[in-house]
Amino acid sequence: IHQNSMDYSNDPRAVHGTLALWCMDAGRLLSATVGEEVSRVLCRNYEGDRYQMLAVCRNPKFPSALIEVGYMTSVEEYEQITKSSEVEKAAWGIADGVLRYFEKQEEFIKLSGEKSNVADSEKTNVKDALSDVQNLP
Repeated sequence: IHQNSMDYSNDPRAVHGTLALWCMDAGRLLSATVGEEVSRVLCRNYEGDRYQMLAVCRNPKFPSALIEVGYMTSVEEYEQITKSSEVEKAAWGIADGVLRYFEKQEEFIKLSGEKSNVADSEKTNVKDALSDVQNLP
């Protein structure tokens, strides 16, 4: 779970909320889906998803994103992130967002499969991954 910050020359009351970052196109849907869910569960402003050249998101082999769950320079958000209950809520928001991402991927594959001949093995892999994640404790 990552926290954002900003330059102290800005008004700290004006900058707050959840921001989702992606670098490779494959991470764009992941960042938007997870960012929206984290923002929803924390009842925070969602600043959207943005491209940023981040080393952590540059692997083209799999979708990746960095979710800034809040701003440490925001007094209100800093007080929230120091509570373990808020960190746990953020973690659940990330987990729920990943599940929603898999569901969106599965729907996309279904639609793609109807329009073209997508291999059944690709469909099975996404379904297996979704099933595995949903069965976690």
